[in-house]
Amino acid sequence: MKMDSIQAKLLLDRYWEGETSIEEENQLKEFLLTEEGRKSFPEASALFVFYSAESTLSIDESKLTEKIDDKSGGGSDPKVIPFNFSMFRKIAAVFLIVFGGYFVWQNVMSLQVSTDRIVEVEDPKEALRITKEALALAGFKMKQGDAHLKKSLSKLSFTRIIKHDN
Repeated sequence: MKMDSIQAKLLLDRYWEGETSIEEENQLKEFLLTEEGRKSFPEASALFVFYSAESTLSIDESKLTEKIDDKSGGGSDPKVIPFNFSMFRKIAAVFLIVFGGYFVWQNVMSLQVSTDRIVEVEDPKEALRITKEALALAGFKMKQGDAHLKKSLSKLSFTRIIKHDN
């Protein structure tokens, strides 16, 4: 079946969503490896060219095992290096103390309130006005966050991880 760019775009969108069959992926691969496919979808084409190149790679196991045997001394018994657990425990304890101290210090520093930003207002009307402004700002920010959350949740779409063929 000859595929055009529009069909390929639709199939490519379904491919990224994980909704294509093996046959459709093969058709998409054939199209993307053509000149028209490379021009229309260069990024996806590069990916499929990479997949094609990787699928042709093979490993000559006899040469691989031969090289491993040469490097390891020809099949002699492996050298056993004893692991010093007491040293490992000491290193782990030092890391825990250092990182724990760092995180405690960061939390203490973040809890300190700078007094230069605190302003005492004697006039009750002025204090009420400042409080209303602060609450209006907080309400505005909460409303923005709520709108952003609703917008993000409306865009959220779940894809099927496992596809059952009927």
